[in-house]
Amino acid sequence: MRLQDECGAVRRERVLPADRWTAWELLADPGELEGWLADEVDLELVEEGAEGTFRWTDGSVRRVVVEEVVPGRRLALRWEAAAPGDDAPDTLVELTLDDHGDGTLLRVVELQLVVLEAHGAELPVVTGGRAGGGPVLLAA
Repeated sequence: MRLQDECGAVRRERVLPADRWTAWELLADPGELEGWLADEVDLELVEEGAEGTFRWTDGSVRRVVVEEVVPGRRLALRWEAAAPGDDAPDTLVELTLDDHGDGTLLRVVELQLVVLEAHGAELPVVTGGRAGGGPVLLAA
């Protein structure tokens, strides 16, 4: 069993009736993300570091940060609480595309992010030219 499975990752797969690049064009267009990921998407560009907001008709709101973009293959988004008091966990949502016969296999994996506090441990995190302890954000 993989760690992701033990930590309650949510996984979905669907074969899309389109080639991988056509499917990618839809993922890479913020306007097309409406209906795929949220009811309303406020995101200027799908590029690393871009920030926006996703909203749903039930009133849910999540702040979104684009973490990684591999054109034609992968999109990773960090979803965070959008308002103080929102107790929804921060998550990493990864969407990957793979060729599948005449279509494209879309995989969506959502992992809860966990903040660990390292006390006195030397970690391979470089800040100001040195490794050291501090908060570390991990996908559970």
